[in-house]
Amino acid sequence: ATDGCGNTAIDLLIFEVVDCKAPTPICINGLTVTLMPDGEGGGMAAIWVSDFIASPVTDCNGPVKYAIYIDGEEPVVPNPLDTGLVLSCDELGPQTIRIYAIDATGQADYCLTSLLVQAFNPTVCNDGPGSSLSGAVMTPIDEMLNDVQIDITSDAGMTGATFTAGGLYSFAELTAGDDYTLEPTHNPGIDLGRVTTADLIAISRHILGLQEITDTYQLLAADVTQEQTVNILDIIAIRRVILGLDAEFSSTNSWRFYATDELLENWTENNLEGNVVAPDFVAVEMGNVNQTALSLSGSPANGGESEGRGSETIISEDLVLAAAQTVTIPVALDGAGFQGTFQVAPGVEIIDVVAADANATAFNLTQAASGLVAFSHTGGEGFELTLRASADVKLSEVLSLTDRITTTEAYPVTGGVADLGLSFVSAATAGSELFQNSPNPFATQTQIAFNLEVAGTATLLVQNQNGQLLRSYEIDAAAGRNVQTVTRQELGNVSGVLTYTIIAEGFTATRKMILQ
Repeated sequence: ATDGCGNTAIDLLIFEVVDCKAPTPICINGLTVTLMPDGEGGGMAAIWVSDFIASPVTDCNGPVKYAIYIDGEEPVVPNPLDTGLVLSCDELGPQTIRIYAIDATGQADYCLTSLLVQAFNPTVCNDGPGSSLSGAVMTPIDEMLNDVQIDITSDAGMTGATFTAGGLYSFAELTAGDDYTLEPTHNPGIDLGRVTTADLIAISRHILGLQEITDTYQLLAADVTQEQTVNILDIIAIRRVILGLDAEFSSTNSWRFYATDELLENWTENNLEGNVVAPDFVAVEMGNVNQTALSLSGSPANGGESEGRGSETIISEDLVLAAAQTVTIPVALDGAGFQGTFQVAPGVEIIDVVAADANATAFNLTQAASGLVAFSHTGGEGFELTLRASADVKLSEVLSLTDRITTTEAYPVTGGVADLGLSFVSAATAGSELFQNSPNPFATQTQIAFNLEVAGTATLLVQNQNGQLLRSYEIDAAAGRNVQTVTRQELGNVSGVLTYTIIAEGFTATRKMILQ
């Protein structure tokens, strides 16, 4: 420290950096191990902790060691010498395994994973009171699914049910020689964190032949109307759920199940003998065409978190709404689509929402009287929101984006998910500027905005790459922000990269745009 006279003093503070965080392992989930004959009428298999480590953990204290236990049987303090387990017929069926990571100071943390223990053939482990059936339920991207009800029936009139734990199920003490049928069901509420407008974009591109869906399970997920084909009716049904108009699909549960490879919705084992591992069931979340993942903990594993996302912004002129004045606000965004909910403050009435492509199914106006309108929009044409205020207000003070009905997201043309925001620009500006058209690229129409420092006549020229003039617009421009709508028809139905130029007193600027 130094005072005003230049005197200096130094004080040394000694501190210690302590690692208080235990290493956290990352488990591989859904492994299967097979019991082989042990020569004594039973079965045996060995598993090792290294089989379950998805990615080695690094730690400040040096190498991390691992230990493995059957959940519920681990000691109070995990031992790094416990690197393997020997399994027998006592562990036949689904098991939950606990994997510990232990640092040099003894700090430890764990992850849980699922293991299916099966027999080499029906004669192994067959000295018990009956036979058994066991298997797994997982998504197309190998995520094990919990809480799926598995119903079992037999030709002898036996019925029963169990639920998957860690994606695994097992039925024991079954009568040998009987025929058994397994049928999974799971119908929780539709998860709108995974069924989104991004799925509608994928279906639309498939229907239009722009990007065919070839994956069988994605096609099954898209067919929510159960018509054995993917068409516009599936888009309408999924969009109604996204917009909050319907709580469920009218023709199907939220999940459907198919026996691996055979695509059967139930599975039959005839003349059951011994302990049999049934085919795994593939769980298809209806409407989740993009197969947004779900972790065992129930949280989205990819595509469902905002962390690391990009962002897109709807830009609107910050208009001043006079009392009883009706204004129409263009809403457009570059990209493949976007969704969300507009909310207006009390004193502002939502009059209408109109899409450029006249698609009225993209909106939910049932709560407009409460100041809410939900939208699920695909394509780059945008839409118009019409409002009326009861008193003089600025638009930025009364209009906002919210997740009240439909979650707010944007979907860039490059793929993925982005956060969606709303930004307002002043109606007046100190300088002249030409903005990028929106939407861009466009197929039917686009809007070109520009600011002028002073009011006057402005000329907007649109040309092709060869410099040929396609259209000229004479605009009686105001000081501040001006917007000119340009349509494909006005440009002669051309396509490709075009340039547009604004010419005004003391100001000229040029930009490029793409007409699809």
